[in-house]
Amino acid sequence: MNLVEIDLIVGGGWAMSAPEWAVPAAYRYPYRVCVRRADDLLRVVCYKAPLQERLPVIRIPLRPDDADVRLDVQKLIDTAWQSGGYDRLTHTRFPLPPLNDEDAEWIRARLREYRRA
Repeated sequence: MNLVEIDLIVGGGWAMSAPEWAVPAAYRYPYRVCVRRADDLLRVVCYKAPLQERLPVIRIPLRPDDADVRLDVQKLIDTAWQSGGYDRLTHTRFPLPPLNDEDAEWIRARLREYRRA
């Protein structure tokens, strides 16, 4: 069975099936995306997902003889956000655990832009 994991929870411990040591340090952001293929379970394909950038387009494996399907994770989240009415919420508190200073300032700037629109 293929496994696709998308972790968009900023806090808490490591929640991926791939052990943390198997994920390169350059890919260890608060958000994580990993894919494992059924025919090669020891290999984990990781995608960068830093908070300040668009979520990635990832390759979803199907059957061994079928081509991968491309999934635009950002588009999926945006659609769920709008369809669920979350775009109408007032965001007045920062998440727990707190973001690092650079990400927190980036969020503040985004909220200022959103309020002006």
